[in-house]
Amino acid sequence: MGAKVTGIDFSDQAIQLAKAISRDVGIEANFICSNIYDLRSVLPPIAQFDIVFTSYGIIGWLPDLQPWGQLIADYLKPGGFFYIADGHPFMWTIDEKGPELKVGYPYFSSEPIKDESQGTYAEKEAQMEHHTTYGWNHSFSEIFGSLLTAGLRIDFLHEHPFCAWDPFPDMEEDENKFWRFKDPQKQKLLPLMFSLKATKPKG
Repeated sequence: MGAKVTGIDFSDQAIQLAKAISRDVGIEANFICSNIYDLRSVLPPIAQFDIVFTSYGIIGWLPDLQPWGQLIADYLKPGGFFYIADGHPFMWTIDEKGPELKVGYPYFSSEPIKDESQGTYAEKEAQMEHHTTYGWNHSFSEIFGSLLTAGLRIDFLHEHPFCAWDPFPDMEEDENKFWRFKDPQKQKLLPLMFSLKATKPKG
């Protein structure tokens, strides 16, 4: 629709795939392979954007959100906005391997969570050569704080009873391709995703 898009990922294979898809569909875009914390070394912050967007399982891979929030602010034009849709912080505390919805992971912790599972969120049956992963749970105060400290204004926060993937058993896909608990009562128990918009003030 005329947007000039730049995509960032730390995986060289993901970047190569993105470039191939861009060529196949005839949409011009720029893709950069970089650890997000090293982005300034390959994309000067003077390359500012109207919108910075991220979604679905991103911040759980980041150990520290303060530099993340500052990067967002640095790359936004005054009046530009940041939008994120991701797993709800409370959802990440629930033990996904247990038969019941019980807390199994800390909400307040700076320590990484180690997992030894086979497969990935994208392909649960995938056989991985390396299957140890580390992730971090971040509270809403961390998420908000990183954006507010960087000078952004929070415009809205929405919490949702559905998810872009199936994080727990006994879920089904709805007509909008989101996943919900089959039991309507469970849908009232647990927020699964949040969406947030923050703006960089002008002047």
